Amino acid sequence: MTHPESGIARLTVTPEQLPADPDEPGTSFLELFRGHDERLTSGLWEAGAFSQQIDAYPVDEVCFLLSGEVTLTDADGHESVFTPGDGFAIRKGTPCTWTQSGPVRKVYVILEGDLQP
Repeated sequence: MTHPESGIARLTVTPEQLPADPDEPGTSFLELFRGHDERLTSGLWEAGAFSQQIDAYPVDEVCFLLSGEVTLTDADGHESVFTPGDGFAIRKGTPCTWTQSGPVRKVYVILEGDLQP
């Protein structure tokens, strides 16, 4: 059992159904953790096939794939393919193309916003 007041949270990665994301049709996510600094979150995300060119990735993100395949193409055209068990990180501001040919489920850790001096 997780005791949020203790500062320790279990991140369960087995829920069958994830709630639909009202801001991104076709995607679902479940936030499992929010840090003391509320810009830090972690959870599960899934979506079907799609491809998206991203001019500047909006957050710092670390991902671990549970299922599916993701291809990230950098601004120079270099492709990196990730499959279940792989992890990867994307720095905020990075231009890339995210492509998945079928359903993907990942664990994510995101830091939103800018760091303050």
